[in-house]
Order: sequence, then structure tokens, then C-alpha cells
Amino acid sequence: MPLNSVIVLFLGNSILTDDRIGLVLGNKLKNRLESLGYKVEILEKSGLALIDYLESYDIAIIVDSIKTGKYPVGSLILLKESELKRVIVSPHYSGIFEAIELMNFLNINAPREIHVLAIEVEDPYTVSESLSPKLKSKVTTLAENVFEKIMEITNSSRL
Repeated sequence: MPLNSVIVLFLGNSILTDDRIGLVLGNKLKNRLESLGYKVEILEKSGLALIDYLESYDIAIIVDSIKTGKYPVGSLILLKESELKRVIVSPHYSGIFEAIELMNFLNINAPREIHVLAIEVEDPYTVSESLSPKLKSKVTTLAENVFEKIMEITNSSRL
């Protein structure tokens, strides 16, 4: 599969405790993924603001935090595009479904596939410049799990 047809977006908010996990993982993985030919963006944006980043890619992989209370902190949950309309628990990918619909309406080349790699977090709301201790202890393992999941997604997708 041509990797220039894949974009990986790491999303987060640098002033909110665990909501920054996407940014942290993006900084850990950016060089490694780019050396393999992936387009990588580390962003503090959401919804319609992501259209410019999604345009002309066949596959978009979004890495972001999630707080459901259903999984242990540090769990990696794969959400497909069809689930985004039903489950909106992060401001970063809220509006993604609407952004894709708008892209289609305006004949802007939207991704054929969108995958959200959501990391279950403990505290995405407190203003802080560091991760919660529980999540911080899992960053190295999470980075490897996210990398492996990106490889799995892109190796199983057919362009």
C-alpha cells in the first residue's frame, strides 16, 4: 500500500492532564513513522478544523484520548468511522463524521477509511502540564501498542 495515502493525526490538548496523551505519543512516534513514509501531524485541533489534514488521503488514523470508565487506564480502543456518530466522548473527534459528510458534499476527497485509536485516560479535564501518574507509567508500552496498531491497520487495508 502506498504510504502517502495514509495520514496519522495525533490529537490532544497540551494544558489538560491526560488529554495530552495524543500529543505525547505523537512526539514519541513521529520520527519513526515518518522514516517509514507515513504523513504525521501532531495537532491541537478538532472536528471541521481537521478537513485540511484529511483531504486527499485514503486512510486517516486518529490517535486521541477517551474517557469511558469502561476500560483500565492506558487501554487502547479502536473505533471505526461508523462508531463516531454514536460515541462522542472526546472533543477532538467530535464533528469528524460531519466533517466527512461536508467533504463529500463539497466534493473534497475524504478518506475512504477513518480509524480512531482512543486511549482510555483517567483525568482529561484538570489543567496541568503533565500526565496523571497512572497514565504516565504506561507511555512507553502505549507508544509500542499504537505503533503496532497503525502497522496492523495499514497492512490490512486495501487501496
